[in-house]
Amino acid sequence: MAHATESTSSQRSPAPIVGVVMAGGRGTRFWPLSREATPKQVLALAPGREESLLELACLRLRRALGSQVPIVIVTGEVMAQAVRQAVAQHPEMHVLVEPVGRNTAPCIAWAAAWAARRDPEALLVVSPADHHIVDESAFAEAVHAALAAAQHGAIVTLGLQPSEPATGYGYIEVGAPLAMTTACAANAAAGHGSQDARVGGLTASGDVPAGEGPCAAPEAHRVRDETLRTLPSACHVTRFVEKPDAARAVALFASGTHLWNSGLFVLRAACAKTELCAAEAAYAQVFDDYASAPDTDAADAQMRARYPSLPSISFDYAVMERTARAVVVPADFGWSDLGTWEAAYALDTKDAGANSCRGAVEVRETQGSLVWSLGGRRVVMLGCSDLVVVDTPDALLVMPRARAQDSGKVVAELDPALR
Repeated sequence: MAHATESTSSQRSPAPIVGVVMAGGRGTRFWPLSREATPKQVLALAPGREESLLELACLRLRRALGSQVPIVIVTGEVMAQAVRQAVAQHPEMHVLVEPVGRNTAPCIAWAAAWAARRDPEALLVVSPADHHIVDESAFAEAVHAALAAAQHGAIVTLGLQPSEPATGYGYIEVGAPLAMTTACAANAAAGHGSQDARVGGLTASGDVPAGEGPCAAPEAHRVRDETLRTLPSACHVTRFVEKPDAARAVALFASGTHLWNSGLFVLRAACAKTELCAAEAAYAQVFDDYASAPDTDAADAQMRARYPSLPSISFDYAVMERTARAVVVPADFGWSDLGTWEAAYALDTKDAGANSCRGAVEVRETQGSLVWSLGGRRVVMLGCSDLVVVDTPDALLVMPRARAQDSGKVVAELDPALR
């Protein structure tokens, strides 16, 4: 378990941990199965599992962090009912409902404000709702390595070992290992931090030393102590790389120094506030109002009122690409973001012809296709290769598997009843 920092004279209780699941995406590239009111995160898309992706994400955090750790789910208004139904067996999970979609930075801001009302020292473990993870033990190890860095003020993302030169993911260039002073390392090994220790230029309390901040020079990453011990599995981030074209992806994959950007974050709620306020002045009032509200219901109502005025921007762009606190923990736990039908095909079990088939499906002389009949009709494939065929009660999708990244583009052009 992660622990709070302690001063030289007194010891504080372990810092509480809050699991945060971001469940606001629409999943348009999983149309026609994923719809506005029933997006992919509330569907049972993981191979061999009956639970929704959302429920699996919540349970995964519980297993990694402990059964008593509170879980906060942030979702959108139109899908709130489906989200609540998906976790109906877990009434202790708290659902925050965004009045409008505003990407992941405002989402994490609300979760951080909620956690800080419970305890200013809270640590957040933030996960998208739609990830598929095979090795949960390796996931838990990576999360706890990230917590060890986050308790000293780092803002940590998990970077995944790439298995191919994918063009659908952003990449992280890994820098030097995160270092701690010897005193800080000894305290961390005992489960505590030192109030005056530095980690990569970060104080254990999470404050950036004077003159160092989001726009600080590279010196902000250096530890000012000649006796160092490396924090296992944590490294500085050299830079973030946008989703590359095919040639660039091959080069990044071959470099051995780049990881896939998972969108999983571990950080202190106080750090989220500091960095978001530095990125956008509007957050200062939002956090102050939330903290000063008479109760959580009133705080949430105030947040909902202010939410439409917040900029729609990802946490990566708003914070991670600007901060001097960015740290990456390399991990390999069998990960997929289940972003497209191609990802679902890659994960699913296959027949002798490498076809992924669900429902009333018959294939003849067909190879390498995903064929799901989910509307009750029988689907017969003859002489086909490398297709995606998804049949639902009111819509049928047929496309080459190679176009899976593009499937969401047509959704905005459809009749609203089909979206």
